[in-house]
Amino acid sequence: MIRFSSLLLLLLVCTSAALALSPDDWNSSSVPPGLERITVVFTNDVHGGIMRSSAEFLNPEFPPSLGGASAAYKIIESLRDRAKRDGQAFMIFDAGDIYQGAPIGTRTHGLAIVDYLNLIGTTAVVVGNHDLDQGTWSLDSMSKHANFTWLAANLKEKGTDKVYHAVKPWKIFELSGLKVGLIGLTTTATKYMSFPKNIAAVDIEDEIPALTRAMAEVKAAGAQSIWVIFHQGIEFDEDANYQKLLSIEKNNGFTSQSVRDAQELAHRVPGIDVMFTGHIHIGKPKGWVHPKTHTLMVQNYGHGGNIGVVDLFVDKKSGRLVKFKMPTDNSMLLLLQEEQWGRDEGIDKTIQAIVDTVEQGMDEVIGEAMAEFQRGDANSAMVEFVADAMQDYGNTDLALQNTGGVRENFAPGNITRRSIFHIEPFGNELVKFKVTGDFIKRLLENRASSDRLGTGIAGLVITFDGSRPKEDRITKIEFTNGKIFNRDSIYTVTTSDYLLMGNSGMQMLTTIPQDQVDWTGVRISDAITKFVTKKTPLQPVTNTRWIDVAEKK
Repeated sequence: MIRFSSLLLLLLVCTSAALALSPDDWNSSSVPPGLERITVVFTNDVHGGIMRSSAEFLNPEFPPSLGGASAAYKIIESLRDRAKRDGQAFMIFDAGDIYQGAPIGTRTHGLAIVDYLNLIGTTAVVVGNHDLDQGTWSLDSMSKHANFTWLAANLKEKGTDKVYHAVKPWKIFELSGLKVGLIGLTTTATKYMSFPKNIAAVDIEDEIPALTRAMAEVKAAGAQSIWVIFHQGIEFDEDANYQKLLSIEKNNGFTSQSVRDAQELAHRVPGIDVMFTGHIHIGKPKGWVHPKTHTLMVQNYGHGGNIGVVDLFVDKKSGRLVKFKMPTDNSMLLLLQEEQWGRDEGIDKTIQAIVDTVEQGMDEVIGEAMAEFQRGDANSAMVEFVADAMQDYGNTDLALQNTGGVRENFAPGNITRRSIFHIEPFGNELVKFKVTGDFIKRLLENRASSDRLGTGIAGLVITFDGSRPKEDRITKIEFTNGKIFNRDSIYTVTTSDYLLMGNSGMQMLTTIPQDQVDWTGVRISDAITKFVTKKTPLQPVTNTRWIDVAEKK
């Protein structure tokens, strides 16, 4: 944590922008006496995104090219050379979710991404929830393949207090006599976001007791400075979230030993000097310093379009973080534009060889979108389309799909098998079952009572009043085919195996006896593919299947 007076805080604000990223500044060896400069490159939520891509978000008509791993390598090597020349430390951290989300990651079970992280000399990676999407066996494999350390102090062997064998809880790094204790934590939300079979070999301990114990252990091992890599995020509006934390603390207090976000962990556990975070794909260009505990928190965007870079200046005797510098005037986060950074041809060829193998057939055109299908809440065109595809394949009265399971839009133009993969990269499968109308009504009431419409639906239109008490908001349920909804009738439902396990607020589904579930074995991606070929060309239609009459009052 950064311990300084108001004067030093002002100095920090003024100096944090001083390191402009240019060859001249990379060649600067200015390190104040008594301090160790530690340059850290940090990433999070790469999700297999190491290939070249186009930055449509900058210019949809003429998007600049992003170099992916190739451009990142060029920057990293320059920073590493700078550190070697100056006799200063250099480290690379990743805050989890390294592979799931791109064919090169998913189809190699993460090993291609581990190869890349080995190549750039990664120091440590924390386990993210999606790093368990193919089960703990894939984590075991990635751990054996890695030249870096996998961390997760709260990932335990099932039914024991022992840290899971493929990871370490923490590691001590000795840098010119300065001992840094690095602790890793995964989010406890993994328990609710993963298939039970994928995490059957582990228990996930609440973050606060796991971190408190690990901090005591690294201190006993001689750590002077404590850093944390946490697969959990800094909220979009970090200042408003901080005020919310103060309000909770003042009123009811914190009742759980797990935390909602990374800011809460820094708030409740003092003594952390630096925290590297992720999970929510929201970059923090200038980082965030906790006003009371003075923990510096840094976080990158997702999908490999950026790398984060920060110079940390630590007092060699006390271990205190004195100041930090950003690589540009306004940001720690560097967009990997090829025009600016160039590319490494060797890495390009290596990655392309893997891509050519794992992506055969993915560019086959299977349909056409006449306009963009945007994803968003339950009433968005993309979420509704996926729900329609699931209902069509299952041939049921209705279908349910969580909005978080729809990961990409349909862009206007050709739809390929690659498009489908990016929409549903998890390999989730369709399940079918029969329940009463009363069960459906209670399930939908639960979803209508949440803060966000997070469940896409096909086959029904639900009218509700968001101003009414929770669990009593729905005023009308109608079938889109004209059938009359009756709470005493039996209806067929298609959903995902992910939701059937109670994830994304669907705990009620866990009460359905397993022997009454039709485990189709059909992937949602296959259902989407079939629906695209059946309906192409596609025109986005938003039917507004959740109608909140309170918004019209």
